[in-house]
Amino acid sequence: MNSKRNIANSPLLFPVSDLLTRDHFIYPRAGKSDKTISAYVEALAIGAQFPPIKIQRVFNYAGGSETTDLPAGRHGATVILDGIHHWHAFKEKGNKKIAAVEWKDKPLDYEKNKVALLLESAECPVDSPFCLSP
Repeated sequence: MNSKRNIANSPLLFPVSDLLTRDHFIYPRAGKSDKTISAYVEALAIGAQFPPIKIQRVFNYAGGSETTDLPAGRHGATVILDGIHHWHAFKEKGNKKIAAVEWKDKPLDYEKNKVALLLESAECPVDSPFCLSP
């Protein structure tokens, strides 16, 4: 991934293609809404600005790939914790980069942090129709 590390949770531009679309354990919402994605694509077409998505780099992730910021032999991925519909819209529109903030500034062991990642994913903006109710 060719991006700078996130300093003090300021948004960075990440390559859309480097992000994992959705981890079914940590992103348990029922599914994506094509209607929402289409509305976001239209909004992007007229210049709308979206808040950054929330991501986390992880290692010990099944199906991940070896990356330069992990020790040799550890497979990693960058998972989306919040903003999956924004990500789909950016991808569909053909945008190459998306603003993102990392939850933690270092890669986490996926297997040891699955529950923490799930709980962080569940805490999405209150105006999102995809949030889990308190």
